Amino acid sequence: MSRRKRILPLIAILLLAAFLLTSCNSLLPSPSEPSGENQEGENQGGETEGGENQGGENGNEAARDPSKIYLVKDGQVNFSFVYSFSDYSSEFRNHLFASVSQLQKSGIMADAVRDDLDTQISEYEVLVGTFLGREEATVSKYILGNKGYTIRVIGNKIVILGGTEESLTVALDIFVSEYLSYDAGTKNITLDRDHNKTVRESYAITSLAIDGVELSAGGFKLVCDPSDESAMSAARLMQIRMYDSAGYYLEITEQHDGRGIYIKSTEKSELDGFRAYTEGGSLYVECQYPPLFESEMEKYLQNTIKDSASGDVEVGASYSRLLHTVSYFDFGAVGDGATDDFAAIKLAHDTANKYGLKIDACGDERRDDGAVFHLGAHSENIRIETDTDWTGAEFIIDDTLYSVTSPIRSTNVFTVATSLKVNTQLKGQLTSLSKGATNIGFTLDQKYIVILYNSNVRQYIRYGSNADSGAVQQEVILVHENGDIDESTPLLWDYATVTDVKMYPASDTPITVTGGVFTTVANQAPRQYNYYSRGIAITRSNVTVSNITHLITGEGDTGAPYNGFLAVSCCNNILFENIVYSGHKTYKLETDSSNSMGTYDISASNANAITWRGCTQTNSITDKSLWGIMGSNYCKNLTYDGCILSRFDAHKGMYNSSIINSEIGHAGITAIGAGCLRIEGTTVNSNQVVHLRSDYGSTWDGVVIIKDVILKNSGKASIFSGSWYDHYFGYVCHLPSVIIDNLKISTGSSVTVFSGFSNSDITSASTNNPVAIGGSVTIRNNKNGYQFNVASNSYVESKITVTNE
Repeated sequence: MSRRKRILPLIAILLLAAFLLTSCNSLLPSPSEPSGENQEGENQGGETEGGENQGGENGNEAARDPSKIYLVKDGQVNFSFVYSFSDYSSEFRNHLFASVSQLQKSGIMADAVRDDLDTQISEYEVLVGTFLGREEATVSKYILGNKGYTIRVIGNKIVILGGTEESLTVALDIFVSEYLSYDAGTKNITLDRDHNKTVRESYAITSLAIDGVELSAGGFKLVCDPSDESAMSAARLMQIRMYDSAGYYLEITEQHDGRGIYIKSTEKSELDGFRAYTEGGSLYVECQYPPLFESEMEKYLQNTIKDSASGDVEVGASYSRLLHTVSYFDFGAVGDGATDDFAAIKLAHDTANKYGLKIDACGDERRDDGAVFHLGAHSENIRIETDTDWTGAEFIIDDTLYSVTSPIRSTNVFTVATSLKVNTQLKGQLTSLSKGATNIGFTLDQKYIVILYNSNVRQYIRYGSNADSGAVQQEVILVHENGDIDESTPLLWDYATVTDVKMYPASDTPITVTGGVFTTVANQAPRQYNYYSRGIAITRSNVTVSNITHLITGEGDTGAPYNGFLAVSCCNNILFENIVYSGHKTYKLETDSSNSMGTYDISASNANAITWRGCTQTNSITDKSLWGIMGSNYCKNLTYDGCILSRFDAHKGMYNSSIINSEIGHAGITAIGAGCLRIEGTTVNSNQVVHLRSDYGSTWDGVVIIKDVILKNSGKASIFSGSWYDHYFGYVCHLPSVIIDNLKISTGSSVTVFSGFSNSDITSASTNNPVAIGGSVTIRNNKNGYQFNVASNSYVESKITVTNE
């Protein structure tokens, strides 16, 4: 049973006994209407307040003892409880009212009133808590400590005070139960005028000193500019910690001439972090990074006023900490998997971006234990501009927390972005550019990824169940300061008119983003083309992303597709290394059950030089219930190196791709584009090595090299599959030249190089689909003696030269 529950029954018994004693006598006169013959006034009759001849055994008013104050005199109540309304909770006030109510039931008709009156309420006031209106009886709770309390008499006031609301409750209960009981002989309740029952909290730390001077010597204050919000937060933290740990309470002031603790933010570049030092008998605490001031103050206090500290402690010991790396916990993250840590994580990165700091999500203190950060539902993203280490951290992204109509759906949680300024120099200045041009005719302030547009021309006019009117002519090129177009990104199209041009910096300082396990709780949206973008977007150049695992849970009977958990756009030179992806469940369109919606974990658009090295996926690469892992548009120079993934897909302006030492799953290698497509040392789980996408014209304008490839086919084997239709795609379609070197197939003894393309009406003279067929097929190291058939379409076959080496 709690102390409170034990005390209240005792109060009731004591007060009821007092009431019964009183009720046995005739009604006593009130103090304002005294009885008896000698009532000339309180101050007549000698040195005592009531005089020696008052009252006595003849029934007159009992003599007052000047060494006491009278709360109840001859059965009449002379006091009121006065409480502070604003400083204490409603729970405490209700407890006070309950105590007064119990007294009233026992015959002591005291009352409780708020401290909002300027005049005295009763002759004797019991002041419960702290007060502004009773300065003559003010006692500071800070002399008590959190667990201490006092019950003392000051003049005609009885002060009941606790260091905290909890200890004040204890003091109130003691006062009611132990002090408010009748003297059986006099029917009075009195307290000695010198009464002082004070219990102070004891501390292991017996002395705090700065520069050898004990704080109890006086004069010390905390000095801080109130407009410096971060420093004020740090000052309040120090104030609380010094009080809680050692019982010292220092006032915070803006101005002070004497000894003190001076706390301020500083922009001094030589500081590069946090420091505390003594000078002239005072302590100075400074931090270069305002958002980190409070968390760094906590570390400093833990280093000096430790929880385990005891005896004499020197607060002013010299201390400094270089701040090159910060954690999410420095900014208030909880990491329990339930609390929404989005705001804390965003503040951490905003601060790191501003001051060039690295992020270590868990920090040294939590790296081994790990943490789970819940990212909530927010329509803004967290911007990453500095090295970030998520090792030991897990993240939860719950896409069931908002509706499909919310803007959150299309907002990535993180964006790895550039701090460099966007350049609009070429906008309206670069008006045309011809295929094969090597210089744009302008000098630039740095290297840029440049995207050209001609809205007068439409290309990639799609054919089939997802047919559309195509896209504005566009492509990405890498341009150097002198205006040269990098030879790795040659101009593929003629731009008679450049209607728009966008420039994205490509000279960023390299950064790394590494570690972490991300779990997406899949959306439950209707099966419609409402794409979700709820992952990590890479929109800056020169980034290495490594050792991230992406998991998916909660996929049910319905769901909308995803654009890609790790999505790259408008940048140059990106490496994904040792990433573990997850394939998404394939959903069919609600209005057309034959139409499966593409949904990706890897996506790339308008970017150059992207490499995936050593990447895998959590689920089987041959599970046909899952959509292929990757999709890309308008990219140049994509590479899979040592990957085990269900799909490689490159189309809409693709130039140059390499797939080496990898294994590709059921969705195979699909591509259209130009340049060199190199597939080497790779296993492909499909009936064809490459599917030239028929919905975009089955075109590759260049060469395809297939070396040391194993084709795990279950049916007829082919190098390329594709189809031509009487449809204009916005460009001339091409068949590639191909080199086949040491191919191995799982089933059969023959291979068709170009499987499909069987429409005999498709010729170079076709009106709707102009086709340019040429080139050659070169077969090398045919160790297994396979029969290579060029094509089933005789027209195609007639245009291809075959060489066996």
